[in-house]
Amino acid sequence: MRGCDAGAAPIRVLHVIPHLGQGGAEAALAALLAAPQPGIEHTVCTLFPAERHQRIDQPVLEGPGRRGVPSPVLARHVRDAVRRLRPHIVQGWMYHANLLTAAAIGTGARILWSIHGASPGAPVKRMTRWVAAAGAALSHRVPDRILYVAEAARAGHEAAGYAPARGVVLPNGIDLDRFRPVPRPPADGVLRIGMAARYDPLVKGHHFLIEVLAAHPLRERIALSFAGQGCDTAPALRAHLDQRGLLARTTLHGALSDMAGFYAGIDLLALPSRSEALPMVVLEAAATGLPVCASRVGDIPRLGLPEAALFDAGDAAGCARALLAAAGLARDPVEAARQRARIAARFGIEAAAARQAALYRDLLGRTC
Repeated sequence: MRGCDAGAAPIRVLHVIPHLGQGGAEAALAALLAAPQPGIEHTVCTLFPAERHQRIDQPVLEGPGRRGVPSPVLARHVRDAVRRLRPHIVQGWMYHANLLTAAAIGTGARILWSIHGASPGAPVKRMTRWVAAAGAALSHRVPDRILYVAEAARAGHEAAGYAPARGVVLPNGIDLDRFRPVPRPPADGVLRIGMAARYDPLVKGHHFLIEVLAAHPLRERIALSFAGQGCDTAPALRAHLDQRGLLARTTLHGALSDMAGFYAGIDLLALPSRSEALPMVVLEAAATGLPVCASRVGDIPRLGLPEAALFDAGDAAGCARALLAAAGLARDPVEAARQRARIAARFGIEAAAARQAALYRDLLGRTC
């Protein structure tokens, strides 16, 4: 490795991501770019334009694509960005963008893949499964490193054929100044349960939660809030709530940019997913001191959350018990402080950004 050169050019990183809408990977990228990283310059290349729910101060090159429509135009878009910016590192975010980083082969740029899902076998759309399978084959040749946000994600992908020698776990970070404890609504006998996740019946568990709450002993005290892409427009979600008598006490939001405000308005967060790696919403909510009731998937059991508030995915009786346990922790300042301290020690954005910057320098043979 060469020594530190005060006149050395900054490390130029091009991030390739489908869009900057609501989502865990998008939030993780935004948090990374907002953290100070001296000597590193970032540019974002999206695959298609979309409403931005993440604040990005760095340059953004919007792509010409459309959701769910594969096109060679996207590869040209990425290739043009690489040729114009001449980045030292091209980093893909999620399966589709990871494959398109192959457009940087032969340019001298180092290639990173970022993987945020639990495993290629998770219940996802058919096209995503195909792309993930193609990624397993190409992972032995294209990326210099494969970055996983969770140990469970690495294990699941390597079992499915992703190159073990190239994998490294770099957990996401969150802005602890943005997600901090705030005064909760006054105690009035209402238990405000929030779920923050895109509407995805295969993965996220909105309908599962509705069935659990419809038969729950706390049912008459509950006010429910769903927030996430599609939650406000999905007819099946609204119809199910109406059928189970919960629609009148439910608020349906679409994608929200002010997630800190959402957490401030609820008493506990529920995430009954069938598959996750390391969900940003759990880290964010836990950092604010909210009790979290979640399924034991991905790295959620490794976060140090109260065991009584966790349950096995798909276990309705276990979820009902976990909700009672989480409700018992609501407004407990001692447990809230402990929970924030655990999250802060492992997932502060400054430490996460420093780990990412160290990886960039290591790939390029720089010591600083």
